[in-house]
Amino acid sequence: MTTSSQARALAVDLKRDGNAAHQNGHFRQAIFLFSKALDLCVGPDVDYVLFSNRSASYCLLGDYERALEDAEMVINLRPDWPKGFSRKAAALHGLGRFSEAIACFTTGLALDPSNEAAQRGLAD
Repeated sequence: MTTSSQARALAVDLKRDGNAAHQNGHFRQAIFLFSKALDLCVGPDVDYVLFSNRSASYCLLGDYERALEDAEMVINLRPDWPKGFSRKAAALHGLGRFSEAIACFTTGLALDPSNEAAQRGLAD
């Protein structure tokens, strides 16, 4: 049986490995690793960044529905984090829901006017 601190440590390792897989273009592997890390997170230990990173991997695979679900989870967990709105906007853009994507990019910029992802998204 794993303790809470062991589970957190394993989740951190899985997140690191998922980030490496994502950066190397292994998006399915990244999704698997982020999902395993999320399985270890319960209650207040849920890491919104895991949902954000998995959303990005889903987007790059063209699975915009799942990317949107994860982005919405990020926003529910951290409504003050602009990157969550950028993730949601990217998923909405992929789904062809352009006016909603623009609204999300705009919200992200309202939270952080220097957010480059939101600036690029609006420019596109």
